[in-house]
Amino acid sequence: MPANFDSNLDPRLTDPDAALFAAHLNAVSSGLPIGRDAGVQVTRQRLQIGRDADNADVSSRDISISAGPDELQLRLYSPANFSAGSIVFFHGGGWMMGDLNTNDTLCRELCAEAQASVVSVEYRLAPEHPYPAAIHDGVAALRWLASGADGLVQGTNRIAVAGHSSGGNIAAVLAQLASTGEAPTVVHQLLLSAVLDSDLTRDSYRENGTGLLMTSAEMEWYWELYCPDPNRREEPAASPLRRASLIGLAPATVVIAERDVLRDEELQYAARLKAAGVPVHTIFVTGVPHLFLTFPPMPSRNNALTESATQLRQALAP
Repeated sequence: MPANFDSNLDPRLTDPDAALFAAHLNAVSSGLPIGRDAGVQVTRQRLQIGRDADNADVSSRDISISAGPDELQLRLYSPANFSAGSIVFFHGGGWMMGDLNTNDTLCRELCAEAQASVVSVEYRLAPEHPYPAAIHDGVAALRWLASGADGLVQGTNRIAVAGHSSGGNIAAVLAQLASTGEAPTVVHQLLLSAVLDSDLTRDSYRENGTGLLMTSAEMEWYWELYCPDPNRREEPAASPLRRASLIGLAPATVVIAERDVLRDEELQYAARLKAAGVPVHTIFVTGVPHLFLTFPPMPSRNNALTESATQLRQALAP
């Protein structure tokens, strides 16, 4: 990266590695339309990336399963040293972009470090398939895994849910449905920079809503595409923070970036879980933006993922 990026570092990003890479991303996208100005198809095309290669630690394969009248695409990750259960994972992308490659690196790292199988779900995207289609797909994948996964996945007797950003929203909703018997039981929920509420007026939106890779305007657009009816955004299956009672939910690990528009709703959700008697492990990472978990290896990112994987491994152990 050019040395002159130093003059463009955002002072809000006190993590130097995160600040440098964020400046690089901002420079690459400088002058390009974003969000609703770019449109759905262009935004999707920009997020397209390739998958990582399998290695000695993790192998993978893609399959399709029946989910009602349609088929659901999954990617199964298997660790070389299996010792725990299975993780159902949901990628990020504002519910309207992304695929099995979007968080492929995250899935491989969680698989290897947690020593657990990972099932990544290519849920249907908005606006073609608005809320609650993604939730229905998540339940279908969870039921398939809990029923034995056709013998393709190890550790189906102990299951966790996990997700990044909008995928974290789906994971949180599934944990809530599992607590009431509307979905199979889960033993842990890993929420990575998760969307948990449709209220965009919190301080974290005012402080971090521009210039930090995910803006307030983009988040507003994502909600409009995912859940066009503003009244339905208040339903717990859309905004899990609004569930009246969180008693009885699976233990949670909540990863929060300080310079994320979603920070305050994540802090509030972690506090509500704790108040409801749910064991919560909060990982608060200072000086990093929303997308830091998708950045190249750097200490803050690596430490958060290792700590998250440790929580998963302990929760899933027989």
